[in-house]
Amino acid sequence: MGAYLLDLSKKPKALKYTNFFTGLPSHLQTYFEKSDLSATKRVLQEVVKQVETYDYERVIGSLDQAVARYGDDTDDMISAFYFHLHPPLDMGTVKNPVPHVLE
Repeated sequence: MGAYLLDLSKKPKALKYTNFFTGLPSHLQTYFEKSDLSATKRVLQEVVKQVETYDYERVIGSLDQAVARYGDDTDDMISAFYFHLHPPLDMGTVKNPVPHVLE
């Protein structure tokens, strides 16, 4: 899938004529139909990067949520997409050993 998406990211005009496009949720299809070529290319390049690490369903699900929330702004949408795949680490309760040492 990664090589196919990589080729597609280099030729974003072809997106609408692919099985990849028809397999996307409807509002992702709408997003790509409305977005300009540079935005489509940037989003597809980010999808290619993330598919190298995560499974396809997780990547598309994260993209779906990011587009639903920030579809009008490509930068915000890509940031939300990345954040959804890479949430901040849960530090839990961090104990500071300094007060114990100073007693």
